[in-house]
Amino acid sequence: MKKISLCLLSLSVLGLAAAPAPQKEASKQAAPAKSKEVKKQVASQSGKKAKRTAPKLNITCTPASHVVKEGETVKFAITSTSDKPISVVISLDGSDQKIFKTLTVKSPAVVTSSLSYPGFLMCTARSYGAVARQAVAVAPEKIRYARKAPADFDKFWADSFKEAAKLPLDLKAEPINPNPDYNSFILSCANVNGKRAYALYTAPKKVKGKIPLMVYFGGGEAYATAASHPNIAIRLARSFKQPMAVLYYHLPPYRPAMTRQEARTMHKKFLKELGLRRYIIINYKAPSPKKFYAYPTIHGCLRLLNAVAERPEIDKTKVLFSGASHGGKIGAYIAAFFPLKAAFLGVPSSCEINAHLEGRYGSAAKEWKNNWKVTDYFDLVYFAPRIKCPVLVTAGYIDRSCPPTGVYSFYNAIPEGKKTFFAKIRNGHGDSPEGYSEMISKYLIDQLADKK
Repeated sequence: MKKISLCLLSLSVLGLAAAPAPQKEASKQAAPAKSKEVKKQVASQSGKKAKRTAPKLNITCTPASHVVKEGETVKFAITSTSDKPISVVISLDGSDQKIFKTLTVKSPAVVTSSLSYPGFLMCTARSYGAVARQAVAVAPEKIRYARKAPADFDKFWADSFKEAAKLPLDLKAEPINPNPDYNSFILSCANVNGKRAYALYTAPKKVKGKIPLMVYFGGGEAYATAASHPNIAIRLARSFKQPMAVLYYHLPPYRPAMTRQEARTMHKKFLKELGLRRYIIINYKAPSPKKFYAYPTIHGCLRLLNAVAERPEIDKTKVLFSGASHGGKIGAYIAAFFPLKAAFLGVPSSCEINAHLEGRYGSAAKEWKNNWKVTDYFDLVYFAPRIKCPVLVTAGYIDRSCPPTGVYSFYNAIPEGKKTFFAKIRNGHGDSPEGYSEMISKYLIDQLADKK
């Protein structure tokens, strides 16, 4: 099982992730092993308890496909390397609000359950610090969000773009990282919140005709760093076997830093000054959707994209998007309002953003939950019918950040014909099966080449 940092996922799918940290040099002479009795004696003399080693838990599902029909029995086989008790909870998406069964077992054990309606049946096992999860999809093709969009949803967004169009773009491009073959810039433009929207842009200097554009948005707080440009464009050109331009969005309303360390330091200072734990909860109590963080984010991203798409080197018919988690969410917004060639939307957040109102676990920050009349205008499920380009959507069956029930609600609301779903049936939010990155890369390359 391969771990992927969501902040770097949109890069790693094309072989652009940062190099792993160097390992520390091993000690030349290993310390002599201590017997159990010696360890107990040392612990007793120091007045501390000996450290308890967590057992290894494992859960396997029947059927092995992890997909069943409504009412069909599911078997969760649970094993542990210890004979200690194991607490087991069967729930909807791992929610503590929709628990169907709670019991205590010893290894090996088989727990059965079923669900009479579409959703995800999750088994969570815990024992002395160890946690294991597996989930089964129940009629996933039938999952739909019960809540309806606000009555003025379409009018709200139509009016917002009319209003934003009156704002002068005031586009600025600051050259960075001189390179003989590429031009790189920090781009910024005026935005609807009275601040500026930022992104990084790179394109080759010498090209014949127009070239495709790859658009990225990272996971989490999604801050970009200038040091990665123009290397991203260089590696993209190798992967796609043709020149590519790159537009990488920067979420916070301040100029991007050069390195990741500088970016972390700057963002921590920025949040401290605002008194926030995360930027996405800024103005979370605001009475208007226009004050919610996603409102200027959507407009800023689209204003910059529309400006870049008009550049003479860009082929507007060949604009791709790649992003996961927060990036998958922003990609869905962009796909709803811009004619993308194709998009990868990995484990997108804010699907069924207000599922908590139905007593279910949803993709929402805790601060948003009492402001649901505002966040309702940003639920991905309501934007899905507007998406007309080919999309690849992924979900982790045991994802606790962006529950699969919500992702399927979003996916099922996208018009038929140009959509593809990939299920990470044994994975959560930030991990993935072998070959996952390569699959995503191939999808985007094939879409750009019009391969079916």
